[in-house]
Amino acid sequence: MCFVECCKRVLGWARPRDSTHVEMIKDTNPDGDLSTECSILIAMDEYMSAPTIEIDDDQQVLGTGLALSGASLEQDAVYWEWHVEVNGTSDGNDAPVLVGVSTKRNPEFYKVLADSGGGMPMHKHGTKLMRELENGVEDGDTIGVAFQKGDAPTIQLLKNGQTVTTFKLGRYRGDVFPSIWLPGKVSAMIVSSESSFREVPPHPRFQPITVARRIV
Repeated sequence: MCFVECCKRVLGWARPRDSTHVEMIKDTNPDGDLSTECSILIAMDEYMSAPTIEIDDDQQVLGTGLALSGASLEQDAVYWEWHVEVNGTSDGNDAPVLVGVSTKRNPEFYKVLADSGGGMPMHKHGTKLMRELENGVEDGDTIGVAFQKGDAPTIQLLKNGQTVTTFKLGRYRGDVFPSIWLPGKVSAMIVSSESSFREVPPHPRFQPITVARRIV
């Protein structure tokens, strides 16, 4: 089976064509030959993110609202980072930065929110599986996220290598995806490559978010 067909089988590739959700990479073995494994690194997903969110070519997330990556979390224990920039200005929204995971979203979800016309604050919509960071964020901060499935799914949030909160997710249905809620004055870049991590995961069991399946 060829490399591309293997990756399509692993990922499902059911999302619309305009959804940027994965970056395929070809690994080599120690002899320099093409590996018999296929891997992906996560990227942000415009289709599942709020229409008020922008994602540039470097996967930097800007704007106000909920932003999701496009690869579901399949491993038992995974770690990723958000590298944060604060531009010093605000769009008048005093909402905090929230980090965690989200279930699958689509444009209809955001349309229903827009048509509902108010009620709960914006950052309370679609962020049940997310938490804000105590004392907020500053320019240059690294937000680490350690997600563990198990019988009681748990997320540990770290700021610049120090744990700031740990919380249980409770019950949820379906796949979950790394997510962040931005208030407008903050931009962030998701990092899932171990070589680009600024901090060390809280335990060796937490691995980078990659998916690999051997070609048979």
